[in-house]
Parts: sequence; C-alpha cells; structure tokens
Amino acid sequence: MKKLHERERYFAYRSFLPEWETMKRFRRDGVDTFTLMISNSLNAAGQPYTRYQPVWTGERKYDFSPVDRHVAELQAAVPDAKVIFYMDINPPAWWVRPGPCGLRFDSYMELGKICSSREYLDAVTDYFQSLLRHLETHYAPMVKAYIYTAGATTEWFDRSNGEESIYRLYAYRRWCEEEGLPVPRDIPPRSVREHAEHFPPAPDASKELAERDPALACCGPSGLLRDPVIDRDALNYWKFNNVLIADTVIYFAQKAREVIRPEIELGTTFGYVVGLSTAVTDHCHLDYERVFNTPELDFFLAPGVYWDRGMGGGSGSMIPMETLRLLGKRMLNSCDHRTYTMRSPEQFNPEVNIWRDNAEVAAGIKREFSFNLISHSSTWWFDMLGGWWDSPAARELIPAARKIWDAEAFHPTGEAAEIMVLCDPENMLYLNDRNPGFVPFTRTAQLLLNRAGTPYVVGSFRDLEKQDMARIKLVICQHPFELKPEKLDLLRRHVMHGGRTIVWFFAPGIVNNGQWDEANVQRICGIPFGTPGTSTIEMESWRSVLVSELSALTPEDMRKIVRDAGVRLWCDRALPVFANARFAAVHTGGACSFQISFPMKCRKIVELFTGETYENTDCIEIDAAGPDTRLFKYER
Repeated sequence: MKKLHERERYFAYRSFLPEWETMKRFRRDGVDTFTLMISNSLNAAGQPYTRYQPVWTGERKYDFSPVDRHVAELQAAVPDAKVIFYMDINPPAWWVRPGPCGLRFDSYMELGKICSSREYLDAVTDYFQSLLRHLETHYAPMVKAYIYTAGATTEWFDRSNGEESIYRLYAYRRWCEEEGLPVPRDIPPRSVREHAEHFPPAPDASKELAERDPALACCGPSGLLRDPVIDRDALNYWKFNNVLIADTVIYFAQKAREVIRPEIELGTTFGYVVGLSTAVTDHCHLDYERVFNTPELDFFLAPGVYWDRGMGGGSGSMIPMETLRLLGKRMLNSCDHRTYTMRSPEQFNPEVNIWRDNAEVAAGIKREFSFNLISHSSTWWFDMLGGWWDSPAARELIPAARKIWDAEAFHPTGEAAEIMVLCDPENMLYLNDRNPGFVPFTRTAQLLLNRAGTPYVVGSFRDLEKQDMARIKLVICQHPFELKPEKLDLLRRHVMHGGRTIVWFFAPGIVNNGQWDEANVQRICGIPFGTPGTSTIEMESWRSVLVSELSALTPEDMRKIVRDAGVRLWCDRALPVFANARFAAVHTGGACSFQISFPMKCRKIVELFTGETYENTDCIEIDAAGPDTRLFKYER
C-alpha cells in the first residue's frame, strides 16, 4: 500500500452543469482535473442531475453517446483535461415501473428495500461494468479516478426508514441466523424500531408533528437512548440495516475492480457520522470502518459539515478523517459552501451559512483550503449550479491556493493535534435519531473544539489501537454508552494513564453486561450518573470529566477543559485552529487581534498567501481587519 503522502491528492473542479467558461478559467489558473457526472436518476428536487440524456435506456441496453458528447465538449473547452468520472449508479425511474407486484423499488429513496435483491444487484452490475468498460476503452489516458455512488443524494443514504420489503425481510432473516439470533417471522414494526425506552422528550414534543399531520405523531414521542433488553429488536434491526448498506457499497467496489486498471483510484461517499442533524442510525453509514478498510477503495468524499460553515466557524468534515488517515486512505473534501455569487434555485436555502460578500468568500476559501492542506485531504471546488466561484476573491485566491498546493501538498509531515474525539458506531445504535436530543451527540465536541484555539482530530474508538497516543493528552468519548471488556481494555492500555484527560458524554457504561445499569457510570468514570453540569475527578493516573448536559457546555467550558488537560493552546483567542508539524492556520469571522504561538522557536514563519515573513520567533501578533484566515508554514 502507498504511504499517505504518496497517494494521489486532487485539486479539482466539479459542477452539475456544463460550466465550460468557468472550467476554462480554472484551467488557466492551474486546475487540470475536472469531474464529469454520469447519472440516470433525478435529484432531491425531482430534476435531472445533469443536462445530458440518460445512458441506461432499457433492460441491459445502454446508449453511451451522451457520455461521449459530454467528454467531447470538455475536451473542446479544456483539451488537456484530466477527469474524475462521478457515476450515480441508481437505476432510472423506468426500471422501477415494470417490477411485478411492486417488487422493484427506487434506490434513490429506498435503497435498503432493494439493495439485497439479486435482480437489482445483477442489473446495476451489468450497467456499471458496461459503463466502466466504455470509459476504460475510450478515455483511459484522461482518467484520474472513478467515483461511484447511489442512494439518496448519491451519498448512499437509505431513506426508507427501515420499512419492509421482501428482499429486506429475507436478508434480515439470513443475517439473524448467521449472528446466532432468533430468526423472526417479520421485521420489527415502526412502533418497535423507532422506540427508545430512556429519557423521553417533553410531553408536547410531538405537537408540531401532529399539527402538520396527526399520522406523523401516531407512535408518540420516543426516548433518547435505547434499552439493551426492551429495545433489543430495534438494536439488532438497525445494526443489520447498517451492515446491509455497507455490504452493498463493498459489493460494487469489488465489481468495479473487476473492470478498471489497478493503478486507477476508486472512491465513494460514505461514513457521514459527524454532525448529521436529521438521522444517523437509519441513514445507515454506521458500518463505515469496514467500508473504509475495503482494499478496493482508495479515497472517500463528503461535503464539509453544514452547521459550522459560516464566518467564525471551523467547518470540518462529516467523516471521521483520522480513521481514514490511520488506514492509509485519502479524504476528498467537497467545498460546496454557499456564496453570494451562486446561481441556485430556492431549494438550496441560500440564507443558510452563506458567505455574504467578497471578504467572507476570501476568508472562507482560505479556511477550507488550509483545512485540506493540513489534514492531507484532496480539494474539490464544487460549483453546483454555477456561479459559486465567480467573485473577485475566488478568481484571485483559487489560483493562489493552487500554487501553494503544488509547492507544499506532497511533503510528508508529522501531526500536531493533542486532542482526539472518538466516534463509536456500535454505541451510536443506542441513540434514537427520532429524538431531537441526539443532535448534540454528533456535533457538540466539534462545534466547541472549533473555538478552542487548538487543533484536534476526529476518529473512531478502534483507532486507539493504531494512534500515536504519546502526543494525545485529551480524549473525548462522544458515545460511551456500552463499554464492553475489549473497549475497557483499549482505554486502560492506551488512555487511562500518563496524566491524560478523558471527557465522557452523558452516560459512560450505562449499559453493562447487557443490562441498563446507571450505577455503572460511577464505576467507569468516578462520578455518579446524572450529576448536574460538568464534573471533574482525579483518578489514579488520569483525569475524568463527565459532561451530563451537553447543550449547556460552552466554548469557554471546553477551552478550560482543554487547558486543564495540558493541551497547548496555539491561539490566545477562542478561534478555529488547524495545525500539523509543518503548517498552522487560524480563522476569524470578524475584525480582531490575536496571538498565535508555535511549539518551538522557529527559524522562519511564512504566511503562504501574503508572503509575510517572521524570523527567530515562536509567537506572532495578528490584527485582522475583518473575516480572515491566515495560513503559516513554520520551520524549526
């Protein structure tokens, strides 16, 4: 396997539309890699994804002339273009219609109801491999990579809410048998699979739903956490569904590798478990570690988190990127952040976290680029429906970023973050994402650490075995509800010593030996379950912090936890900081003065966008006149 710094890193452009003039400009600015989407389905607005006709025209019948025209038009605009082909492998709408007795389903919205159907798998495989053979035969010299995806928004989301189909029932029964579980006659009904026994919401929590339609509230408000006994059927069922979607992603990766050249990289969209505000369990990305570890796949892509894109926010990825890094895989971060120059229909809700003027676009571009450079990610400028990158700031800074990228992106470098945030996909199954209280468990840590003035990484519980823990001083366990012996062993061997601090969210070990056990929380963390606010206790050789009320935790609280853990603060203000052993970046959403401190006295520090240089110092003062991001390269 190639080392991480040896893997391909893309600096690329993408649009749903044939934005040829914009592509010509990007090529003049040094960007030579462009994305062409091939799709037969409709997007979330019910419109075709592209302006080219579908190529899947009948049962095992394909017309690749629209693909050839799309490539020819790109070559006319950018003769030396390299291409990432983005393939939406959802079947077209006509494929669903002839299904006998309703036995075909729309994989865009109901992926989980159809993906275990042999008819579906065979049909999609034939189309997918036929398309890949065409591309490999006719366009091999220009292909940089292939991306394949399906499900809702072409991101492998299952939006069928776990509903029954004959294929899902058959697959579920087989899975139960393989797992040594009682084989059920049917899947759990909605009242069971959406139930959670503990911590119910306020009595009027379903009022808004009932006002929209009484049927939406018919199952009543449900709790936040599932019980290991009462909700056992729901836990098993949602685990199965997440395995099912992961199996499908892996299956098509293997089918792609049967056709494409071994040196060509293959990527997909998966692992969106950071910051989702609508669903985690039933969107079915929780088996992401197995997908990430699939040898056929080289990189994964996702947009930046939506809830911290505005000025002053730290943005970041929807994927646990440290897990990818430790596996030697690459991230492709899609920058589709809304800008004031975008051309967009109303469904994009342009008021949400929009970069409102030229200064904000400048600060935003530099922030996203800095994050990608420092986190070893690829960069994808997503010009969704055109106009995203038409501002003066974009025209100036994307070419500048490209020059920095060419000079700096491919050097191996060490890491600097002393904080590790852990996702635990097995324990996320206990969260009921029908309860609005689940949201803080997917975003609180990132939201507050983005304002802590120091870098951090987001990984997975099992990463503790692979991580260089010598530099980690603070570990945040976001979903520590069940700590089985093997997980406690990981914590004891890698975390619970050396003066480290562990922050536990809400209820560590509340599930114990297959039972609900509130007393076990104190046995794990030293603090009784339900202790109000945030509590700290010194253990034998480590510090334990229990956060019982996530919504009450403030950036100042988190900054104090970070400081008390001995983590060095790079910035004296509560601002987003990204850093590794070669680069550091600081973002501010408005005018302010701040100080950035480096881990040693540096021979030279250079701000890479301005060229401003500082020598023989470990600390510099910055006066920002408005929104800004500063990116520094520092040398010992």
